[in-house]
Amino acid sequence: MLRSVRLQNLRSFVDTGSIELRHLNVFIGANNAGKTSFLSAIELVLQSAREGGASGPLAFEAIPNFASFDSVLRRHWSPTEQRPTEFTISFERDGYRGTRAFHEFKCRGRPKDNTTYVAEATYKHGESEFTLASQSPSPRRPQYQIRSGRKVFNESRIFFHQLIPIGPHLRIPGVEKFLRSADRFLNVEVVHPYRPVPRSFYVLDDPSLSLADRELLSFLLRVWASEETHVIAIRNRIVDNLRGLRLVNAFEVQQVSKRYGPKVIEIRVAPTIRRHRVTIADAGFGLSQVLPLAAYDARLSKGYFLAYQPEVHLHPFAQSRLADLFARSVARGNQVFVETHSPDLVLRLQQQVAKGDLPAKAVRVFCVENRGGKSNLKSVDFTSAGSPAIPWPAGFLDTSLTLARELASQRIARKK
Repeated sequence: MLRSVRLQNLRSFVDTGSIELRHLNVFIGANNAGKTSFLSAIELVLQSAREGGASGPLAFEAIPNFASFDSVLRRHWSPTEQRPTEFTISFERDGYRGTRAFHEFKCRGRPKDNTTYVAEATYKHGESEFTLASQSPSPRRPQYQIRSGRKVFNESRIFFHQLIPIGPHLRIPGVEKFLRSADRFLNVEVVHPYRPVPRSFYVLDDPSLSLADRELLSFLLRVWASEETHVIAIRNRIVDNLRGLRLVNAFEVQQVSKRYGPKVIEIRVAPTIRRHRVTIADAGFGLSQVLPLAAYDARLSKGYFLAYQPEVHLHPFAQSRLADLFARSVARGNQVFVETHSPDLVLRLQQQVAKGDLPAKAVRVFCVENRGGKSNLKSVDFTSAGSPAIPWPAGFLDTSLTLARELASQRIARKK
């Protein structure tokens, strides 16, 4: 489990301090408050340990909301402050054999191409600690000094896959043991707000299909074609997720092309009556937009799930029932991170806690505010009755109540 995250001089965050995380973490706030930036930093942390990807400079371009060093570095500072020259991402997680592991990455920009690189990386695991300090920002000739206890090594063959170092230093005694549990981050699913547009038929060889579309369709086709027990369980979870949102009564994926030639896939659903089935393109836009969420959650157990604006194109009832989907995901051992603007989703979470279906200590809501170009987070926990332990900050989840009061006042004024 990812226990805490701290950001310094990243985007609109000056210093968040150590933000303690839970099994289900919900980020709410106004547009441009900093929710996406914080969640993107968590995504970078989790994605860094995934297999694959090219070694080399810190691959912020792999995260949609990050690009050049200047675009990530904090822009707002007072006249009395010095302009920051680096940003820091640090986090604590469950480490090897029940211990706690601490990581800290200080990142700077290369003068020539403005790409980001790790200037210094510090790792603490139990009693052991080591540091990688860059001696040269050149991507062609990286030079790092490794300090482990009293031992100092100079190594020129170290590269970073995003935040995780790779190279011969892994064979240094004490270092490889620390990184041994990195595979705990490999089981990560991310659902971004940009999702496939529904079609009556999908052709896998169609060049207009994006990589994300092709990955989702291939996954669904494999799930519906398999008769393995664990795959059938995933298939049932996908259907249950969609039924729980009251979007379908039946759902199936099939290959309708002949044996040879390009694969043509059809997704047929029954929105109400099981025998009345239509293609997903005829079943409403919201269903296609929530399908990646329902599918990727269903295949995840004991992993990490990140959802950016999961409520996009859903009506209020379906938005609220997303809370049930996340609660079931937590029950399977997943740690969930959600960025949302939906008060209905948060209210349903409170109801789940009050009913006892979701432990209060497993949920935390983060209210993100931006004042004067600087973002800050306020943590809100729930009591066992589902009530917030502290009052919601002004402007959070009280808009409907405020509008209702203003409407009542205007009606009274008109009568007078």
